[in-house]
Amino acid sequence: MQVRLRYDPWIDLAGRSDIVLEHSNLDGVLGYSEPGRVCLDTGQRRMQARCTLAHELAHLDRGDLEVPVEDTPDGPRLARRHERGADRLAARRLVELDALADALRWARDEFELANELDVDPETLRVRLGGLTPGERRCIGRRLGQLHPQT
Repeated sequence: MQVRLRYDPWIDLAGRSDIVLEHSNLDGVLGYSEPGRVCLDTGQRRMQARCTLAHELAHLDRGDLEVPVEDTPDGPRLARRHERGADRLAARRLVELDALADALRWARDEFELANELDVDPETLRVRLGGLTPGERRCIGRRLGQLHPQT
């Protein structure tokens, strides 16, 4: 069963004429962004590149690049905060609540669930860890429909 996903970072990027996409061997770094430019590592598979692109676009949308972290007194802590924020925004965009609830009904483990949602396991973990109480209740109700109480 293939779940229909709405957010596509490639389509998002295509609508941003002010951003150039480059591919390069980044020696273990998945990607980076700077004003007007996103670079993805050439060694990534499609699903990983999709998640990395969503993460880098999230940095741009959050304004993380407006003040270089090395120009701030608390650079390392600010860099970690930027990474966590971009992770959460990308995961929220890539894993919609309805698709997650539907896939949770039958997926046997996180790898099958991540594959169904077309994300890597780390992005799935970030999304699950960032569920709001309301989202948790919604998923609980949806999953409860599988086994209604009699």
